[in-house]
Amino acid sequence: MNQFQNDTLYPVSRFQDSIVFAQFKKYILKFKPAFNAYNQRAQRNYIQDVLSNDPRIRNSLIATIVSMMTLEEYNFYCENKVEVNKRIISLLVERLQSHLELLY
Repeated sequence: MNQFQNDTLYPVSRFQDSIVFAQFKKYILKFKPAFNAYNQRAQRNYIQDVLSNDPRIRNSLIATIVSMMTLEEYNFYCENKVEVNKRIISLLVERLQSHLELLY
């Protein structure tokens, strides 16, 4: 699983970085327009909560990553969907939280 994360998830997420940030920024504008008024801790907590609890944005972001996989990678994903989805979300939470300035 770590090899899949290093060989597939990290490169694909980096490649899709601008799309992920655009999707999340649009989500914030629609559902949490006051996001920018919160302090960084509250913003980080909000990102964690949303990606843990809102299937709309979570599934959309997962699809953004999965759609760029090769057939072999996709087959691995299908066989390990629950674990890979957890890793994708963890990776995206970390990425979004560490680059809050891209959400303004």
